[in-house]
Order: sequence, then structure tokens, then C-alpha cells
Amino acid sequence: MDAPELFQSALQLHRQGQLPQAERAYRAILRDQPDWPPALFQLGLLVAQTGRFAPAAELLSRAVQFDPGRALYHNHLGVALIQLGDVQRAAECFTRAIELQADYFEAHNNLGNALRMQSRHDQAIAAYQHALQLKSDYAEAYFNMGNSLRDQRRIQAAIAAYRQAIKCNPNLAQAHNNLGNLLVEAGQNEQAVAVFGELIRLSPGSPKAHNNLGAALQKLGRLDEAEQHFREAIALDGSYAAARANLAVLRQQPRTQPSPAQKLLNLGVAHGKAGELRAAVASILSAIDLDPKFAEAHFNLGVALGDLHELDDAIAAYERAIQLRHDYPEAHHALALVHLQRGEFPKGWPGYEFRWSLPSSPKPYRHRCPRWQGESLQGRAILLYMEQGLGDTIQFARYVPIVARQAKTVYLICQPALERLFSQWPNVRLLTNPAQRLPPYDFHCALTSLPLAFDTRLHSIPSQVPYLLSDPILAPNWKHRLDRTKPLHVGLVWSGNPQHEKDRQRSIPLALLKPLAGLTDRIAFYSLQRDDAAGQRDNVPELNLIDLAPDLHDFSDTAAALANLDLLITVDTAAAHLAGAMARPVWTLLAFASDWRWLLDRDDSPWYPTMRLYRQRTAGDWQDPITRVVAALTDLAG
Repeated sequence: MDAPELFQSALQLHRQGQLPQAERAYRAILRDQPDWPPALFQLGLLVAQTGRFAPAAELLSRAVQFDPGRALYHNHLGVALIQLGDVQRAAECFTRAIELQADYFEAHNNLGNALRMQSRHDQAIAAYQHALQLKSDYAEAYFNMGNSLRDQRRIQAAIAAYRQAIKCNPNLAQAHNNLGNLLVEAGQNEQAVAVFGELIRLSPGSPKAHNNLGAALQKLGRLDEAEQHFREAIALDGSYAAARANLAVLRQQPRTQPSPAQKLLNLGVAHGKAGELRAAVASILSAIDLDPKFAEAHFNLGVALGDLHELDDAIAAYERAIQLRHDYPEAHHALALVHLQRGEFPKGWPGYEFRWSLPSSPKPYRHRCPRWQGESLQGRAILLYMEQGLGDTIQFARYVPIVARQAKTVYLICQPALERLFSQWPNVRLLTNPAQRLPPYDFHCALTSLPLAFDTRLHSIPSQVPYLLSDPILAPNWKHRLDRTKPLHVGLVWSGNPQHEKDRQRSIPLALLKPLAGLTDRIAFYSLQRDDAAGQRDNVPELNLIDLAPDLHDFSDTAAALANLDLLITVDTAAAHLAGAMARPVWTLLAFASDWRWLLDRDDSPWYPTMRLYRQRTAGDWQDPITRVVAALTDLAG
């Protein structure tokens, strides 16, 4: 074979993982053409793959020497030099790659790594930010930025960066590990346990994961579970000194048996988590009979009664818990949620602020100015920021244009997935990077605290819709995706965020919507479902679902799709809020113990005039609301 043919053969062997054969072929080419850059480069990559970084760097240097205009060559030479510890020269290689190709996001990320290794953290973070501007879902750049922020002890910003990395790539095990360690350091041990649990799912054979989970459980006093994971770490690696030391310390801790009242409370909480609410109430009341001053029992009684919609009794239980333990933020917060669910906003909004005192509450920003409570904003700047989920951000973003009409400047921190959607507002500067340095501002306020600042009552909810619009350029591009043989076009979303604490109650299997299949002669159904639940489409072929999800990269794309549909049918998730904010017709399926924002016993929402609510009438029974949806949709289809 001539050199080009032999090179193609070598590439094929390389791609198939036949590295010795591919190396021989590359070297055969270089015997005849020792200065041919493609062969030098590919052989350099292969040699680096096998851990021989010094000869790899030599080969890649020769590729750069004979073809200096290739950004790819400079980048990979820099990667090899990093492995050899020649960080300064590596940084120069990455910089040169960027000069040759400004949109080379991997080179920006690698430059950040080289700068971080030199403790030039601000410059490293700027490099990661450049990478993310070019590729917004670049998990590695978020992860590396988290490492640099951690090195600077900017703990909350690092936590936010690691969470973004995991959102972009849920299988990034090291991001779970680093996030879990920082959560422990921040005292957020419950969240750390969840993160390390996910890490073990990803890497069940990792002794470090079991050891770290054990350490978090130990801090929570869950000693038996902690011991189990320390022993598992030692079983996986008998020489793991850290796990052995942790186990030794744990075995010296006294193990106290729970009191009879605590045992009954634990049983009641377990019943509640299983949806056995009457049994939960009975067990907790028995605990209170044994210990009438058991504040935690009164609080958990309120939780169970609230889920049963026995709200007067739930309020009494929460108030008793607060009497017994005034500094009980969970009880104050839960009491506020009941008032909000009943539409008693003046009582609810002040207590809702107790969420900041919950152990799981995010505290990402330190402010040197007061929280805004409705003062004049003339000539002043204000920082607004999200602190809950995407649906919450969309719901309370209705206040942003109102604030923007009063303030000199509004800075808004929102999730990257909402950036394009929210860019339509004038006088609002969006900040989506967790490491971005904040500009000067005079006041700050979380989006979910704005109803308190505006003294929002049930009759004064700013319900003018739409307050979010689809992109006029994007929306027409979705028309060709519609099935024009059907008169009605209906979108479906059946599952929300699996990390939500009540996702099991809120989300449904797509199979429950199978009764809609009887309407496919008149209605075209479209899937807007993303993440793992999207795979359920194949289980219900009768719906003939047209899958739009692969082209939904952020909420601006989702808004453009919704603008072309006649109706969205969805569970309680961010898509419901988006459709309502756009004034699109949306039917929302709600669990019996639904979120406070949907109030009680209503089939409409004062937050979203174009929304209809289909509630469970009995806990766990989805058949009834879905039957009502099918009947209403049949009428709509004529």
C-alpha cells in the first residue's frame, strides 16, 4: 500500500483499539516519510494513550514543527506536556491553539487546567467560562471550574459548579464525589448522603465512595448504616487505611437505643414515606401519648395530616411543635406552606422565609447590602436570583419585569437553561455562571421572596400573561414538525425532576396515558419529555408519539415548540409553568397532596389563567383524573 492507504488502514486499526498493529503501521509510514504531520500526530496520540508521554510529546512536537497551523496539534501537545509536568509550556500550547481556532472549547478548558496547576485561579476560571460560552453543556468545564473554586475555598460557588457538571453529565462520578465532600464540609450531610448514594450507583466497586458515604452517615448519627459502608470499603480494598480508621472511631462511639416514643415516630415516618398516611398518624399519635412534649412528633404529625388535607389539625400540630421548640425552622416553614395552600398569603409569606434556615437550604451568595422589601428602587440596582427549581424560577419570574420598571438596573441570576428565554426582557442583565463575579448592586432579593416584598394577596397575584414569549425566529421553524393530517396537536410530559423529594407522587408512567390512544384519529400527540423517562415512548406505541425532545436544548426551544401546539397535558413540572407563563392552554395533572401553589379544591390557577387542574380525588389514584382528561379532550376534538 502507498502511504495514504496505509494511513487509512492504521486509523482503522487505531479506532478499533488494535493499538500494537496501528503503531506498527504508523511507524512504517514514518520510515518512508519521517516528517509527515498526520502520521506523527496520530502516532503521538496512540503513544500517549499507552502512557508513554515523553515520546508522545516528542512526536507531537514534530507534528507541530512541520504543520504549525493546526490548532488540534498544539492542543494535544499541551495535554502530553501536562502529564510530564511542563505546565508553563503546556499553557503556551493551549494559548496557541486558541489563537488559531478561537471556538476551540476543549483548548479553553485545557488552558484553565494548566492555569489552575499554577494556582492562577481567576485566570483559570475565566478560561473555563470561555469554554462554557462556546459549549453550554460542557460538563468537564463545570467540573474543572468547581475544582478551582474549591481550591479558592469558594465553597458554595464550587457546589453550584459541580451540580451543573452533574446536570450536564449525570454519570460524571468524580463530580459526585467532589460535590459530596463539599456538602459534608458545608454541613449539608443529608444532601451529601444522597450524592454519595448516587456515586455508589455509578461506581459500586469504589471503596472511596463507600467510605465517604459512611462518613456522611456517621455525622448524621446513622451509625449502623455508616458501619456497613466502612466495612464494604474495606472488603473492596483491604489496605484502605482511611476506612479502617473511620471504622475504628465509629466502633468507639456509644450506640444509644431509641426511646419507645422515638421508635413509634420512626415507624410513623416510614408509613408516611410509603403513602400509608392513616397508619402514619396512628403511630405518631402513639408516640405523642408516650411523650407529649416530643416536638419532632408533633411536626411529623403535621406533615401526615397535611398530606391528608386535614389542614386545621395540621396547623395545630405545627403550632404545638413551635411552642415546644421555638427555633424549629422546619415547623415554621411547613406551617407557612399550609397557610399558602389555603390562600392565606399574609400569614404564609413571612413564614416562607424560614426556608433559608432549613439544613438543605442553598446559601450561594453573600450580600453586603440589604434584602429588598419593597423600598424605592429609583436610580438603584438590584440583584434577583433563583434558589429553587426551574418551575419556581419561571413562576416567580413574573415579578422581574415589574421590578425592572422601577430599578435602574436588574441583575438576574438564573439557570443556564432559561438564559435565552429570559433574554427578552429589557433592562435585565442575566447572570448564569455560578463563578461569575457579581457587579455592584444596592439591594438583593430571591425570586421566591418577591411575593413578600410586593405583599401579594390572592386577588393581587400579577397574573397578566403572557409574561414569557417564544422566539419569533425559532417558533416558525417548528411548524414543519407538525402532523398536518390531524386537526389538533397536543404535547405530553409525564415525568418531572427525579431528584425532587416528591417525584414519586408527582410523576406518572406514560402507560397511564394509554387511554388517550383512542383519540389518535383526530389528535396528533407530541412528546416533550426529556431525560430517562423519555424511553417510555416505546412502551406505548398506540399513542403514535412524535418525539420533539431531541431538539429541545433549553427552554427557549421548548417555548418555540409550545407556540405551535394547541394544548399541553403535563404533570406538575417546569413545562406546566412555562406553558402557563406563555398563556398557552395547559392541563396539569396533580397528586392528592399537591404543592402549595395549586391551592385547594380548584380546577383553575390564579397564577396561570390558561391552566386547568386535574387533581387526584384519592391519594395514589391517577385513573380518575386521567379519565376526566380523556373526556375533556374528546369534547375538545369535537
